[in-house]
Amino acid sequence: MLNILKNKKTVDFINSHPIKLYIDHYANIIAYINKKKNRNLDFFYSRIPKNFQFVFNNRYSQCIFWKLAIIIEPILSLIIVTILLLPFIVLSIIIRKRRISNKLYLSYAILLRKRVEIAGLYSSSTDWLYPLFIPTSMEKVVGKNVHNVFEGINVFDVFKAYLYSIFTILISVFFLRFKYLFRNYVCFEYYLTAGFLKKLSNDVEISFANQIDRWAILFDHAPQKRKVLFQHGIEMPESDWPIKLKNITLLYALSKNEAKLLIKATILSKPIVRILPPTIQLTNYNVENKSNVLIVGYPAYGLFDKERDLIYGINLDKVNLFLKLHPGAQDISKYKELQRKRNYILIENDTFPNVDFVISYRSTLAVEYEVYNKHILFYNDYSIEEICKIVNK
Repeated sequence: MLNILKNKKTVDFINSHPIKLYIDHYANIIAYINKKKNRNLDFFYSRIPKNFQFVFNNRYSQCIFWKLAIIIEPILSLIIVTILLLPFIVLSIIIRKRRISNKLYLSYAILLRKRVEIAGLYSSSTDWLYPLFIPTSMEKVVGKNVHNVFEGINVFDVFKAYLYSIFTILISVFFLRFKYLFRNYVCFEYYLTAGFLKKLSNDVEISFANQIDRWAILFDHAPQKRKVLFQHGIEMPESDWPIKLKNITLLYALSKNEAKLLIKATILSKPIVRILPPTIQLTNYNVENKSNVLIVGYPAYGLFDKERDLIYGINLDKVNLFLKLHPGAQDISKYKELQRKRNYILIENDTFPNVDFVISYRSTLAVEYEVYNKHILFYNDYSIEEICKIVNK
């Protein structure tokens, strides 16, 4: 349709409209789900409170609930955004605008605070934008000017964002035919943030750590001229996301190789690349006559069976075994129960043990360990038996 439009301004307006950008991010989500198959379901199941998980104790019952959730989600989204309308109107009236310096950090990803500090920029930072529904991402931002979107928008912007949200929920049902669960109630905040960025000075440099999600696409199309991306996660050599970032001016990457993979997978512009120093600090655990091995786990990736087989297959008389879960893992009861049977060390804080081997899926943490020249054993490259044989030597 856009090909028949001759007015460039009209085409640019449509391509950069918040609704178009929000709908565009569906393509990346669908590509993610199709690539990972059951991961979306596993992730959803892992976040169900432990006391209710017995209802979903097999894949069949999980799938039934998943289908029901997909059907009910649009209705719940309509209800939620409507409930939020009045509070948001009130907030847009009572919250006053505060001055923002020439740099603003958009903390819509938990990793941003850590990445900025590693880059040596945190102490000089002054202004951070506070997301409405992700307060945990701001826990470690202390002594800074923390802003929210209501400082830069008015009542009209709230109404406009509300109407955009209703339209988005309805068209997602019409076009996607109840095939995916998108949690479209979050689009209200999305459109409020778009309104905030539209009114923010174009000369302000914005920094963020979102790569392929809805926020990455929105921030990339914001009117600000300078956009800084801090690498969030790793990309596979075969990765090629449908919707890419076109306006990144500066990229902070984990390594030169990771920068190349990230640009190939998701960035069309030609940003200046800076390599971050080691993003983790290793802690020594000296155990006589034992090697140290770390398993990087994430139950939402459906890897628990492999992790359990590893824990039973590794000789704990020869190996000091650690297991560190992804920060997004909520229910770790299965790992606690397994720990009682096999005396391994379950790490539940920000400690990163100095180990000889790291066993992992294709995780960011594994790449961070590679900086220290550690031996990384990826599931895709070895069988469980091969891994056990290597670490048990």
